[in-house]
Amino acid sequence: MSDGRPTGRDGGAISPPARLDLFGFHPTPACVVLIPRSGAWRSGHAFGLLLLCWAAIGVVMWVPPHIPWVLGAFFLGIFFFVKYIRERNTLVELDGTCPRCGAAQTLRKPTRLGNPHRVHCMKCGQMLLLRTAEPHSAP
Repeated sequence: MSDGRPTGRDGGAISPPARLDLFGFHPTPACVVLIPRSGAWRSGHAFGLLLLCWAAIGVVMWVPPHIPWVLGAFFLGIFFFVKYIRERNTLVELDGTCPRCGAAQTLRKPTRLGNPHRVHCMKCGQMLLLRTAEPHSAP
C-alpha cells in the first residue's frame, strides 16, 4: 500500500490508501491508482465537448427526422459537460478482495471516482464500497 505519493504512471497518478467496505464485514485493503484532475482539465474537457456537440447540431439538423437529432446532440453536450466537470479524480486501477467472499476485485478501465465508489462483486453479487483517502487536489 502506498502513502499517496505520485507513482510515475500516467503523468501524476497517485496511489492513496483505500479499502473495500461491506456492511457487516471487516473492510479489506485495496490498491488503487488514480489521477487527480485539475479545474483547468475538467473545464477544458467539459466545455470542449459541449461546444463540439452543439456545433454538430448544424450538421445533424439536415438529417431527417430533424428534431430527434438536434435534441440528441443538444442533450449529449449537456451530458458530457456534467460528466467531465464532476470528475475530480479518475480511477485507473483497482486491486482488492471482497470482504464477504474473498474474490479478487480488479478494475483496469478508467472511470470517474466517486467517494465512496461502488464496485460490484461478480462472485457473491454484493455491492461493495471503495473508500479512498481524499487525495490532494491537482493545481
